[in-house]
Amino acid sequence: MITWITCFYKIYDIPRISEQEYINYFLMYALKGDPIILFLDPLYSDYISQLLLPNVNIILLEFDKLPIQFENVELPSTRNLEKDTQKYLMLINNKLEFIKLAYPNIKTEYVGWIDFGIAKITSNFEHCWEKVHHIHTNKVLIPGAWNKSSIKYDQVNWRFCGGLIISTLSGIETFRKQVAEQIEIMKQSNKISWEVNVWALAETDIVQWYKATHDDTMFFVPDNKIDYYKQCIAKQENVRENMYELSKCYYESNDLTEMEYWAMKAYEFDKKNIDSICLLVRAFRQKDMFYKAWHYLLLGKSIQESVVLDYEKTILNYYLNQDRKTSLHDFMQYYKHSNSSHYNLQFYVDPIPRLHEMPLPTLDLGDYTPSSTAMIRMNDEYILNIRYVNYRIQPDGSYFTMFQGNLTPTIAIHTRNVMLKTDLNFNPISFHEMNVQFPSVHDVNVKGLEDVRIYQDDGIKWIACSREYSHDALNRQVVGTYDIDTHEFKDGVSIIPPKATQCEKNWIPLGDNTFIYTWHPFQIIKVNENQPTTIYEQQTPRFFENMRGSTTLVEYENFYYCIVHCVQYTSPRKYYHSVIKLTKKFVITAWTYPFYFNDNSIEYCIGMDIIHGHMKAIVSQYDMNPVIITLDMNGLNFYDI
Repeated sequence: MITWITCFYKIYDIPRISEQEYINYFLMYALKGDPIILFLDPLYSDYISQLLLPNVNIILLEFDKLPIQFENVELPSTRNLEKDTQKYLMLINNKLEFIKLAYPNIKTEYVGWIDFGIAKITSNFEHCWEKVHHIHTNKVLIPGAWNKSSIKYDQVNWRFCGGLIISTLSGIETFRKQVAEQIEIMKQSNKISWEVNVWALAETDIVQWYKATHDDTMFFVPDNKIDYYKQCIAKQENVRENMYELSKCYYESNDLTEMEYWAMKAYEFDKKNIDSICLLVRAFRQKDMFYKAWHYLLLGKSIQESVVLDYEKTILNYYLNQDRKTSLHDFMQYYKHSNSSHYNLQFYVDPIPRLHEMPLPTLDLGDYTPSSTAMIRMNDEYILNIRYVNYRIQPDGSYFTMFQGNLTPTIAIHTRNVMLKTDLNFNPISFHEMNVQFPSVHDVNVKGLEDVRIYQDDGIKWIACSREYSHDALNRQVVGTYDIDTHEFKDGVSIIPPKATQCEKNWIPLGDNTFIYTWHPFQIIKVNENQPTTIYEQQTPRFFENMRGSTTLVEYENFYYCIVHCVQYTSPRKYYHSVIKLTKKFVITAWTYPFYFNDNSIEYCIGMDIIHGHMKAIVSQYDMNPVIITLDMNGLNFYDI
């Protein structure tokens, strides 16, 4: 027998469903006779007569007396605003504490938490209640929908379903302490999240997770599911589906022989359904049995296309050393139709073939090192703007500043800019430091004009990112005139962004106060009297959601080209680049798959030109050591949009 702990509290001004309906759901299991300890909000005292059964022990406890309280905490940013209130999140984080309060009243070997209205998610409650009672374990049994994955306080993670947990008293107490530690860590971050997230963070070997969703399967504790599915198969009930579920059970218990047997039985029963084949591919891949996984992948793909198999193929390509160009193509095709992140991109990207590489001519400015470099071609010369920074990126991706030859984490980041004039072979003609000829606006810890891009538009203009010269002390785009005769940044104006953001970077100027603002969708904005409006929009492949503008556009053979980049926030970060091809009316027609120049790490490119069929890109590495890399335009593989 199990003693069940639950609670019933008034946490919404307007209930999501009526109190009476909740009570009816509660009575579905309360009337079964198991001991129940119900913690009740005194505001619901009028319902005691309905709730007080011989097996139900009611404990009145005010909400503000709950063991765990949260004050002045930040709610999850991606929550259901109506449901996931602070009171709701506080209540569910007290589930294990309610069990602790009930310890003196528990006389059975097993104890369980059960949500007050859990019966509402079941389709056959009688069957569920029968299945949940056959327990023979010292583990903490918790049903869950997801495999282990990273946990973020702001996003619900259904590693556990949350409504049901069963164990011995000692098992519950061990897990409760682990959860309490995670709650304290969360409170120190001034955050509050769902209890299932906290449980996932606290998960150790004492927890026995079993696969379920928010339905009857939550009650199918591990020892029962295999018998249940076999009985259904014997009765000829949903034979294929139950064979498939049975194979999953054996996978969860690490019996790969039985898993494969029942998965193939399911496939033989209905060869048009490849769910069980997908299971075998994933299972054998996760067990590092890659060739066996590949065998079943080929079988599944011979029957029908599947996003699941496309994903598995991208991973198996890596482990089986498939051609990297083909592997990258498979990944990009999968990404187009999935909701996955681009994290695995790093395993398929290769360096771009180059014709030549040379260091960029630079000045020695002591603590300042040359970094990102923009460029324009004027007649037979290049005008380049070289950013010089006083920081050095460390191997782990952190930033230290240089002061009098020594690294320190405390000095503000400063940017200086130098104009370099060269011939078309990048032989230097002259260097001049650029001075800012308009007043500083904010005393901030990141100073100067960052990542200046220069472009021709009735003279030479510039656009840069800056906090110091912005209108609100945030990273904003600032524009003005680039005077190559007086070596001055002039007429600086901070542009108010089209929408409220914390950071604006990487706008690509097109001239006449128009800029490429985003790449997914592809948006061009025009700024009139410092008010941006969208003047063109084009739908783009899903991967473009990761893209940011890098270089200005360069005309070549009646098209425009530019380089864009995306970032993976590993430690250190990884930058990947693509070349975009546009018509003279700024319609994107094609792009290259991502690549890197030298190192699969921090690379940045904001300067590029194309001349005589050769693309010359200036690439900084770890925000220093800029080099000029020459590519053959005929060697770039473009894919139509």
